[in-house]
Amino acid sequence: MPLTVTALYAGSLALWFLMLSYRVVGRRRAGIFLGDGADPGMQISPSMCCWR
Repeated sequence: MPLTVTALYAGSLALWFLMLSYRVVGRRRAGIFLGDGADPGMQISPSMCCWR
């Protein structure tokens, strides 16, 4: 049983990592390499984002 729980957590963390990596690569392709690049979309705080 502990091995199954470990595999579930490892899998979910791997998917989270891939999703975040994909977003970073997308922002870098848009020309934002460091900071927010004066992009208003990058300056929105997480509480104001569409995650609700």
